[in-house]
Order: sequence, then structure tokens, then C-alpha cells
Amino acid sequence: MLERMRRHRCSSLGARPRARAAFTVLELLVVITIIAILVSIMLPSLKKAMRDANSAVCMHNLKEIGQALHIYRIENDGWLPDVNVRRNRADTWFVKLYPRIMTDLNLLACPEDPFRYRWGRVEGKGLRDEAADYSSYGLSSFILTAAKGRLANIDRHMPWRPLDTLMLADIGPDNKFRSPSQPRHLLEPDRNASLLFWDDGIEPFDPLRQAPWLTTRHGDGINVMTVGFAVRAVKTEGMLPRDIQPYYPQCAAGGCTLCSPLRTPHFSFSSQGLYWWTGPLPRKK
Repeated sequence: MLERMRRHRCSSLGARPRARAAFTVLELLVVITIIAILVSIMLPSLKKAMRDANSAVCMHNLKEIGQALHIYRIENDGWLPDVNVRRNRADTWFVKLYPRIMTDLNLLACPEDPFRYRWGRVEGKGLRDEAADYSSYGLSSFILTAAKGRLANIDRHMPWRPLDTLMLADIGPDNKFRSPSQPRHLLEPDRNASLLFWDDGIEPFDPLRQAPWLTTRHGDGINVMTVGFAVRAVKTEGMLPRDIQPYYPQCAAGGCTLCSPLRTPHFSFSSQGLYWWTGPLPRKK
């Protein structure tokens, strides 16, 4: 009896484990299907997370540019950079900041801007005429030009609501809109020499007058910075199909100067508490 048990034990210890069969085709298909379902569930979340991260970088850019504008104001008795783009297209606002105050041109490239690659053309070559349209951000043309340019001294002529008065924002167009038979650089949109115009925003210096600057770069809107250096996200998706009006009751009630007394056609951001200007303009001399 003991001998049989000993033999059985020895044979059991010496037995090799049975090799496991490979995955079947059905098992592989099930695994692949599960992975595909998980990817389809996670992909929208990943895209949103990436878009939110890029939006955060964009807001950081706006703050850094705003800091450079603030330094310029301090050094120039309250004046924002003047522009002479009608005479010299390259003479726009950011050329007054770069490179002494704002040393990094990448701050002018929003990570969601499909044309941000254009800055690579000026590395080591300096700012040329076409570079005026490369910026992902535009400075309010109303502030720079109203009252024959005197409004640009915003230290002297501060708006009533600086935290709600638009100064800097994402600027489009973000799409190619010319004939594909033209050279590549003509497929890229002009951007008002990096200026935000209050009306339909169509490039005033371009004879083709192709597209407005208003965009939905960050999903359903843009990022903006106000005169009071507050940075916020603003929805613009619903604004694009609407006709521009010279007067909006809600906008006027918020103190919009373009609504009253100017009655000038303009985009209205008043539903989100944002205005082109609030308060009186300097008196004409």
C-alpha cells in the first residue's frame, strides 16, 4: 500500500503540466471589440481635455501679452502702442513690444490656431509686412483709433467698466478661403493686421474682403482680455449667424459707447457682460 502511494506521488511530481491552448479567434475578437468600445468612450474626453489644456495655454499667452502692454503703458505715460498699418502694414502693435519687452514671439501663437506655424517663417529673419497677420490675438482697434487716437491713453481715459471692456482677444479667420490654385501664402487668411474691428470685422485693407475675424477657436468661443487685465472665455458660436446692429438694448444698458451715443454697427458681447467701450469719449479739440 505504501509502495503504491510512493509510486503515485513520484509520478505526479514528475508529470509535466499540460500546455495551455492559444487564444481562439472569437476570444481575440471579443478583446478587440472591448478595446474599441473603451477608446470610443474615452476619445471625446481626451479631445476635450486637450482642448481645455490648449485654452489654458492661450489664456496664459493673453496674460503675458497683457503684462507686456502694461509695461509699455508705464514707459509711455499711459499710452498703448500706436499703429500705422495704413502706411506700413508691419507697423502694428506687437512690433512695439518685440523683442525688448516681449521676448518670445510664441506668445502670439495660440495652440488652437491652425495657422500658428507661420511664426516659424520669421525666426532669424525679423518681422516682415505679412507678419502683421500672423498673430493669433488682436488688439482693440476702437481703443487705438477712437477720438483720433486719444482713447489709446487709457490711463487718462479709463472706461467706466475696465474689467468688462474688451482690449485683446483671439482673432481669426481660422480657415483658408482663397482659391487653392494660388500660392500657399495666399491660402492663409489676413487678420486685420492683428487688430479687432468692432463691425463685421472684414479685413479693411484687403481688396478681396473675404472673411470676418470672429471665430470659435476654443470649441464654441474665444478667449479675451479686458482693459482691467481680466482673462475670460466668451461664447461666440451664436453670434456668427446674426446680423450686426448699431444698437442693442441690453448692450446700451450696460454702458456701451458704440450703442449710445454713437449708434455704430458692432458685434455685441453684452450677453456675457463684455463691451467695446464703456463711458464717454474724450472731447474733440
